[in-house]
Amino acid sequence: MKTDFLYQSKYGLFISWTSFSLNKDDTERITNCFEDRFKLYEKAVEDFDVGTFVKQVHETGADFVILTLNHADFVLPFYLKEFEEMLPNRVIKRDLLKEIIDRLKKYNIKLIAYYNGDGFKDVEWQNYSEFNSNPQKHAEICYKITKAISDKYKEDIAGWWIDGCYLIEYNNRCGTRYDFKKYKECLTSGNKNAIVAFNINGAEPWEFDLKGISDYQAGELYILDRYPNGRFSGEGGSEWFSCCYMDDNWVHEDPSEVKSRYTDEQVIDYIKKVNELGGTFAYNLALYRNGTIPEAKRKQLKEIRRIIIGK
Repeated sequence: MKTDFLYQSKYGLFISWTSFSLNKDDTERITNCFEDRFKLYEKAVEDFDVGTFVKQVHETGADFVILTLNHADFVLPFYLKEFEEMLPNRVIKRDLLKEIIDRLKKYNIKLIAYYNGDGFKDVEWQNYSEFNSNPQKHAEICYKITKAISDKYKEDIAGWWIDGCYLIEYNNRCGTRYDFKKYKECLTSGNKNAIVAFNINGAEPWEFDLKGISDYQAGELYILDRYPNGRFSGEGGSEWFSCCYMDDNWVHEDPSEVKSRYTDEQVIDYIKKVNELGGTFAYNLALYRNGTIPEAKRKQLKEIRRIIIGK
């Protein structure tokens, strides 16, 4: 089955890296002005040390990486003609995604792409896509962009984790703007074997029947409190999967030292139990803006690798 690589994994990393990410020594939050945020993001993409990042990922022992392509602001760490035609003031020249994928391949680490079409802190994007006034138009734009990404990277993208699939308000999760069957066709246009998960309702049960559409559940957690009941005990009989933020938040956007939310023992016990019961876990890393993994996380993941993998 195409989800075998996920099932056979001991654990993976959910890499949260966005236009709001801070560095270790930053003392202030990122400005609320998008133009300033984009300049910082553009510079961060330019300066991202792929070699160090992938080396550190390899050292964690992770079998796969889920990498944020965008979140909060609608920006992409690579050039995409279809996106330039929409918002030409946001062109990124470096293909950071391709560089990361190629380096990860050397260690046989698969990449799953995270995509969020909301741009919920991005007024220009929401106005352009008519996010609030015309949900169907916004959905069609997301189909177009994700299909273009899939066609560009093909088999290099092993899967997708699609966020923001409820309708409008984060506290009003009834309804959706997406035709999920059509959305999946776009996501898998360049790679029919890419696995797909739609994040509809966080840790709550699905409100829509995605049986046969979602290959694995999004499994977003805020605490380590959910366990599988067999391999295909995910929503709708999909592959069971969970992910949880393990430090200050999903994204390191608060000017403070990164600390672990859980002890090494707590995380190791959770991963062991999830594996034993047939599921897969992704450890969320709030990456520094320069592309390095916080020291506290590297230390904890080193211990996880020693116990779970044995080296």
